[in-house]
Amino acid sequence: DDDIYDVIILEYHLRAPEGLQVLAQRLRERFPDALIIFFKIWHPFYVRRKDSRQNFFEWVTETVGENIPLQSDLIHEAMLQTKEEDWTYVQQPQCDSAIEEAATAVGGYIYELPKNASPRMAIIHHSHWFAKDFHHLSERGHALVANGISKLINQYGSRSDRLGTWSGGDSCQSWFTDGNVEVSYEGNIQVAQFGDGKHALEVYMGEGGNLQVMNPFDTVRTLYLTYMAMGPAPSLYPTTKVILMNEDSQNLGVDMDLDPTSYVPDGHRVHVAKVTKV
Repeated sequence: DDDIYDVIILEYHLRAPEGLQVLAQRLRERFPDALIIFFKIWHPFYVRRKDSRQNFFEWVTETVGENIPLQSDLIHEAMLQTKEEDWTYVQQPQCDSAIEEAATAVGGYIYELPKNASPRMAIIHHSHWFAKDFHHLSERGHALVANGISKLINQYGSRSDRLGTWSGGDSCQSWFTDGNVEVSYEGNIQVAQFGDGKHALEVYMGEGGNLQVMNPFDTVRTLYLTYMAMGPAPSLYPTTKVILMNEDSQNLGVDMDLDPTSYVPDGHRVHVAKVTKV
């Protein structure tokens, strides 16, 4: 694929510690002149009560009612009855540091959704930026972000035909969307479908199996595994042990546990694919 991209936008705030810098560096090698923008977003789940540690959604459900749209006057009036000192933001120093380090490493820029210093006032004045689910951006929120990113592009973007390399190439095997598994496997492993047309290799707890992953290159490559995780704890998935061997069944010294929990700082329930370097 010889397509050239002059602007690349990465929105991996909560997942930044899971390899964002590696991704950004690979993109920089391939697109040496591209403007790489790292998008940091916040949403109402990041707002939390100081006393009970409830996130904003939990507080609304308990105080106002269930299935109340974020823009409802009921929520607005309930927030007006609270005090500034009742609220705080969920802090995410590890995620913030990972984005800052990645941006510095590749000469990128960070665009952050504007955020009032007061969590209470952020909800009162900026709820229209978010959809009814308290999480995704609304049409007005998307317009705000588009405008902010356009300003960065106008200020720092440029057209270039330079194309670098992928440092020798990558090999990716994924069956998440179609269930078509092209790697060899044996033992107590089977293809399982879940959710809306998603697929995974299901390993039976306590029994295990083997996956054979071939390196098609002449040089050593780093192996990453993607697996399902849930958060906050407890996860429905068990901790899974991974042992790495060569084709002669010699142990390569890798003996690790895959953590099936996704540690989402804002505390809302997620079911996601997690990436780990082996």
